[in-house]
Amino acid sequence: MKRMIQFLSMFVLVGSLIFGGISSPAQVANASSTDKVSTGTLEITVLGKDWRYSPSAPDGFEYFLSELSNVEFTVYQNGKEYTKQRTGRDGKLSLPLPAGSYTFTQTTAYPNYPKYPPYPQFPFATFFPDKSEFSIRINEGRVASYTVYNEPISSEIYGINPW
Repeated sequence: MKRMIQFLSMFVLVGSLIFGGISSPAQVANASSTDKVSTGTLEITVLGKDWRYSPSAPDGFEYFLSELSNVEFTVYQNGKEYTKQRTGRDGKLSLPLPAGSYTFTQTTAYPNYPKYPPYPQFPFATFFPDKSEFSIRINEGRVASYTVYNEPISSEIYGINPW
C-alpha cells in the first residue's frame, strides 16, 4: 500500500509539472510567495480659478481655469503619511496605490511669483491652497479621479487697484 501511494504521488507531481505550467519542483514550493498586490490609481487635477478682463463679459471680467503645476499633495493611510507627490506641468498627478482607504490633502500652494504682494501665510503664491481633507477608496484596477480648485489671492485683500 505504501508503494502504491508513492507511485500515485509521482504521477500527481509529474502531471502538475507537465500540464500545470510549472517548470521545476522549486516553483511548487515557491508558488504562494509571489502573490500580487492589487492596485488602483489616484488621479488629482489642480485648477486655479482666476479672472481676466473681457470686453464681451457683462461686468468686464470673466473667470477662467488654469492648470497649476508643482503643487504638492500628501496621501495618508490610517492617519500616517504614506507618500507625497507634486503635480506635473499639466496640473495633474497620477499615483498607483495598493487597494484600500486613504485621505489626501494639498500641502503646498501653487509656487509662482505673486501678481501683487504675497499673502503672509502663503509667500510667493497667487492661489490659496485647498486645505480640505479628501477621503478616498482605491479599488483594484480602478481610477479614483479628483479635481481640486484653488481660489485666487485677489487684489481686494491688499486694497490694490491694478488699473
